[in-house]
Amino acid sequence: MADAPGWIDMDALTPLFEGRTRVVYGIRGHPGLLLKLESPVRAAKIENRKGWRYATKRWSLKARFSYIEREYDTYIRAMFRAAGLGRVPPLPRPCGLVLTDAGLGALVRKVRDANGDPAPTLREVLAEQGQTGELIDALNVLVREIRDFHIPVHDLSPDNVVWETRKGRRRFVLIDGFGDKTWIPMGRYLPRLNDRRLARQCREAADALGLSFDSARFQFSAPEAPVLP
Repeated sequence: MADAPGWIDMDALTPLFEGRTRVVYGIRGHPGLLLKLESPVRAAKIENRKGWRYATKRWSLKARFSYIEREYDTYIRAMFRAAGLGRVPPLPRPCGLVLTDAGLGALVRKVRDANGDPAPTLREVLAEQGQTGELIDALNVLVREIRDFHIPVHDLSPDNVVWETRKGRRRFVLIDGFGDKTWIPMGRYLPRLNDRRLARQCREAADALGLSFDSARFQFSAPEAPVLP
């Protein structure tokens, strides 16, 4: 983006969310962007833990920030497929990398609600609105889109999915937990392998949300009410 900053001081950032890997910040003067920075917990783990895995991340910045590379690779491949499918993937648009006085950060377009604020998570919107037909249908659309765009998902947590409102249209967007973490990304070439991984993630999400999930049809549904005697 033409107005995207190249260097950001921490004084210009407002912390919004914190996960196991990264902290997400709002940027003063750039309301349409978010900045993802490595979380202090992850940084301390890399610096203090023993073993080749952590040693590699200490001396190789490419290894340390491999999660950024995975997400960019996934987005680029999804956009190649988007050119053929004629629709955009359910992913946030990356907007470049920047340096900060706290290290390397990744800029992404903010996924918003109707008021322009960060979109609520799947967990939050279900808690507020309940298991409505609209939300469950939209969740099934997300799963179908993940399969159509061949997006590898390693964490379909209800906090990694948000309810976007854009130009009067609403949909679920996967904002984290995607990108192939395996040494050899076989799921990229074997759709059935990707489907098995996705089905497992969907079942875990359904359990966390009190929903049912049909692995054969790749569909979520509200749990059936018990039959009274």
